Amino acid sequence: FLGVPVGANPRLRSTWQLIIDSIKARLNSWKSRQLSIGGRITLINSVLASLPLFLFSFYKAPKKVIEKIIKLQRRFLWGGDGENKKMAWVSWDTICISKEKGGLGIKNLEAFNLALLIKWRWKILVE
Repeated sequence: FLGVPVGANPRLRSTWQLIIDSIKARLNSWKSRQLSIGGRITLINSVLASLPLFLFSFYKAPKKVIEKIIKLQRRFLWGGDGENKKMAWVSWDTICISKEKGGLGIKNLEAFNLALLIKWRWKILVE
């Protein structure tokens, strides 16, 4: 089981609800910890971005799903628990820029989803 419901329609938000619930559960387990901004960035990039990885590899996520995941990440980054809103000091577009270019290096989920889909298409065409 890799989190893909059998026979599910990837265009429906309900198909992605398992991933969103999994992200919320992770955020709830971390909210009591006093994490630095660097620690939060590391958790977002290493754990939260990896949860939808398998589904992102095969299905294009609906825009509303990506927006919901980004909202949870953004609120967690600025000190919330994913549900409670905090003040954002920098725009999300700036945060998603690579560290070398002055951002914080958080993955742009929409671009990440498309890159994984293109990777599979390329592999099919070449082989």
